[in-house]
Amino acid sequence: MWKGWLVLVFFLLPPILGLSWVDAREDTALLSFQKLLPAEELGKPYVIRSGDTLYGIIRKRLGIRSAKEAEAALDLIKKLNPQITDPRKLRPGQSIVLPDQETPVEKDAFGVKTVFYKVKKGDSLERILMTQLNVRRSEMSKILLDVKEMNPRLTNVDHIVVNQVLRLPGATPEGDTGDSYLTEDVQGADFDPDKPVVLSESLKRNLLLSGEVLNRFRATLITSGQYYIPLEQYGQIVIDCSSIPMVEFDDGSIVFIELKTRLPERVKTLIRERWPDYRFTTAHEKDTLVSILRKVFNQSTPYRMKQGGKYTLGEKMTVHITPGWTVEQTGTPDDDGKPLRQGLVFYRDASRALPGYLPALLSAQGITLTEVALDSGIIRDGADMAEASAAPDLAGSSQTDLVHNLLVLLGEEAAKDVEINLFDRKRRGFNLTMRADIMMKKDGKRVVVSFGKIPREFSDMLKKDGTEILPLNKADSSLKIITRVLGYLNVSHTFNYFRLTVNHPDDPEAPFITAIFPALQVYRENKFLYYLVDFPFDPEFYSYFKQLKEVSIIRY
Repeated sequence: MWKGWLVLVFFLLPPILGLSWVDAREDTALLSFQKLLPAEELGKPYVIRSGDTLYGIIRKRLGIRSAKEAEAALDLIKKLNPQITDPRKLRPGQSIVLPDQETPVEKDAFGVKTVFYKVKKGDSLERILMTQLNVRRSEMSKILLDVKEMNPRLTNVDHIVVNQVLRLPGATPEGDTGDSYLTEDVQGADFDPDKPVVLSESLKRNLLLSGEVLNRFRATLITSGQYYIPLEQYGQIVIDCSSIPMVEFDDGSIVFIELKTRLPERVKTLIRERWPDYRFTTAHEKDTLVSILRKVFNQSTPYRMKQGGKYTLGEKMTVHITPGWTVEQTGTPDDDGKPLRQGLVFYRDASRALPGYLPALLSAQGITLTEVALDSGIIRDGADMAEASAAPDLAGSSQTDLVHNLLVLLGEEAAKDVEINLFDRKRRGFNLTMRADIMMKKDGKRVVVSFGKIPREFSDMLKKDGTEILPLNKADSSLKIITRVLGYLNVSHTFNYFRLTVNHPDDPEAPFITAIFPALQVYRENKFLYYLVDFPFDPEFYSYFKQLKEVSIIRY
């Protein structure tokens, strides 16, 4: 128990009370230093509210009903508060001390009483439970299961770190609790439960969505309950998390978000001096989800959030992903030795998000994008897992297949392995035939496409019948063969590096995903037809660009 004659009594009050700090405008907080009785007789602080009387406080706050006990309590209150000269004249906002009475601790979402404890050097979980909650060895296994359930991020009970804040099943510890964070019912001491802080629906929604995003970075947004900050030589400060939510990061650092309730600068200075990893930021009604996240991340110890950023992957085809925002780890690297880095992409609504197969591909490549719809929150991985389709392939099993497929793609009438009659029995008295690798028509004429050398006599016969010959060389590369065919057909084509860019759906001027790749661009009559590539174009990117850009990418 704290020994001494001075205690810091800190209260969070609703704005209507109109209290003020000297030389400051934070009118929703009161900080007072009082000379009190010795700590053995010290009680709990309470702030007078409109309509309060001492007998009403004794009845409602201390649970005393009998007249005899009420008179004894009144005498003790007068002794604890020598500044009260007339018990009938209480001023709203006035701070008094009540006798220390046992009051119930509210149960949390886990259905159990909860206390908080900040891990110190040399602590183990079993030691904490024995010293703080008086847990016996025979009860240890059961309590450890409760602790794991109350702390979802505590995957290993044998591994806790200094400054980590643990939720523990409620109990009344015996002896000195050091700087442990223990909850106790101090209704009225730090906030007015009858006059809660009123936030707009948009601010509440943005806070809720920010909590979802923060979970992706192993951080937890706490918006209910009370948080106790012990200050050596002063006592402790009680934070009402419904008025000042807090974000707890996995390294033990905390960012408090001041809403309509403001902490005096002198109080924040005291906290920073004792707890340098505790930071403060402010959220206003006009703040967007993005601005709230940016404030929290940039006040935190382990992360920074900045606009832009770029991810690059691929070799022959290079893909650049430019999210609207990037969050980077500035402190200790992750388990793999690399600092955590995630892109944040915000959309007006979920319908504008990437198809599910594309984030899955990026994740497999080590690129993490967190997509957030401003109207509904995190867009879950796999929400849209329509299968990606691969780009068509002209290659086939031979060069003959390649040329035939190209001709069909261009809309030419063509057939493979065609038998051609050079002489027939009726006209020449005997039959003479040859097989053409490919036969097609051009401007009403037959064209023989051949990869082998045609004997001169046969070629003369073909030409005499008006048949043209397009000779090709099997030793040539696929690219050279294709350009030879395109040139023969007078189809325009260019080989170069090309860029495909999809802009952010909510910002037509902001590039989002860009692919740069070598390709043979094919066009006819100034109209683009195809990109021909000689490498496996990722099905996910092919499907994405095909859908949004209506481009045809074909492998050869």
